[in-house]
Amino acid sequence: MAIIKNGRLSSDFLYTYTPKLDNIKLMLKHGLRYSLNKEKLPYKTSEQHNFVVCFCDILPEQAGYHKSIYGNYGISFKKEWAIKNEISPIRYIHKKSTGATENYNHIKNDLRESRKALMDGNQIDYLLSLILHSTAREKGLLTKDSIDNEIDNEALLNYMSIIDKSHDDKRRKYGDSDLISIFNEWVIPILHMLEKTVDELERRDALLRIYQGDFRHVKNKILYDEREWRSVKFFTEAEKKVDPSISSYVKQNGCLPESFNLKFELQDISAILVETDIEKNEIQNFIKNEISYLHGVENLVITFAEHIKKA
Repeated sequence: MAIIKNGRLSSDFLYTYTPKLDNIKLMLKHGLRYSLNKEKLPYKTSEQHNFVVCFCDILPEQAGYHKSIYGNYGISFKKEWAIKNEISPIRYIHKKSTGATENYNHIKNDLRESRKALMDGNQIDYLLSLILHSTAREKGLLTKDSIDNEIDNEALLNYMSIIDKSHDDKRRKYGDSDLISIFNEWVIPILHMLEKTVDELERRDALLRIYQGDFRHVKNKILYDEREWRSVKFFTEAEKKVDPSISSYVKQNGCLPESFNLKFELQDISAILVETDIEKNEIQNFIKNEISYLHGVENLVITFAEHIKKA
């Protein structure tokens, strides 16, 4: 049984582990890459896809099981660096948690569907879509997880026509110029506030993870035990549209291009962890010969056994 020193249940440092020594060299030379992470959420077949760099703050003397899954090599970073770079501990949820309910998923799906109109810069269509989703839910006309699943719902289709007709009636009654003036002065500020709120929801929810589930070769793993901290690179549809090559790169490599990597300096590193003295010498020589800006960090290379003794 591992002894918990000083009553602490977590480390003062963040660790990222990898199965290959060469990966440590790549991290030191290029920074930490943002991999496309696809993970299940505890609502039906829901998944979230995010670009992430993952860490944990498991005490090193308790990390044996964690290493058996992620790898025996790692880099330890100071939490001050993590917090400065908006790296945050995540929230673990189960099917009864707030944020995993049917109602919450309907709200998120409706907002995402409505936002599609903004890709074409059409604020009016965005407003009408928001009105449709909101009122159709209240009237019981839209009941499925997404409006895309309601293609045979005649009542919903008729209601869509009613909303479009109501908009056209108001245009004829008040005139385009007066209606646009009201829209620009009163409605657009509310839409902008809503957009900021939605963005915050999406960013917050990227820090959600299921409490328990199948992971790699482990069935029903208690993921909560990983004590994960996460850095998320938010990459909007608009940004993808500006540079389509990024999407192609992600599709081919499963991560964002190197220019997006999470960077760090010498003073941000607490330790570089390897298994043997031979590997320790290899990494130290690599740093001296190939990474001039990190000269001095070779003194932080240490075997895992040595690190536990010092912890």
